[in-house]
Amino acid sequence: FRMTVLREPVARLVSNINDWRLLQPHDVVDKIPGFDRMVLDSGRLPLAEYLATYGDGPWRGHFDNPITRLVASGRTGARSHGSVDAAELLPVALACLEEDLDFVGLTEELDLTRNAIAARLGFVPVSHFPRLNAKGSRAVLESEGAALAPLLARLTRHDAVLYERARQLFDTRHRAEALAYDDAAFEARHAAAMTGMMRGTFEGAAIRHRVADALLGRGFHPRDGAGLPECAVWSGPDPVLVLY
Repeated sequence: FRMTVLREPVARLVSNINDWRLLQPHDVVDKIPGFDRMVLDSGRLPLAEYLATYGDGPWRGHFDNPITRLVASGRTGARSHGSVDAAELLPVALACLEEDLDFVGLTEELDLTRNAIAARLGFVPVSHFPRLNAKGSRAVLESEGAALAPLLARLTRHDAVLYERARQLFDTRHRAEALAYDDAAFEARHAAAMTGMMRGTFEGAAIRHRVADALLGRGFHPRDGAGLPECAVWSGPDPVLVLY
């Protein structure tokens, strides 16, 4: 099962830089000379100066249409294509998106993206839950990005074409299924097969399932102490925990 999830290109570019701004020198480990300085300069320089310094230089693969470059690498095998004009890679990236991937999701439609994946793979439907790892990229874009609109548009012009095609693919291939997939659909189509894969432990006439084993359901957090003899599963963020 091959998939990708794409984000609106300008927001994705600014978010990546904003994440780098949180890093300290001990967080950056890379054997490529100059990479650490490039990353750490994101926290030292205003966004305009940072993009002017690195957007067209040897690190441009991280800034100049990076989504196009990364998606195209699914066919070419080259990681960044920093030396190649992104215009040459766009047809490759579009072909990869349309022909090579089983699923194309959208960050802006994350709830529906998760539910569509659940429907395709036979998982329990995924309800909405809050996103807790937002790091203020929108505020950075509002405070520093307005004057950079032409530069940001140039750096993401091919990514914008790819993202628009991803939106079309999501709408035609996955949106309806994501909206329709609920508990009744799961129980009718997948529940028997999925629960049949759960192997408990026989104890007399009963079968015991431990939280250390695979659990099928929703409304619980990842395990504390997973893999250890004793571990715990915590309910939430929904008020209801469902186990099959």
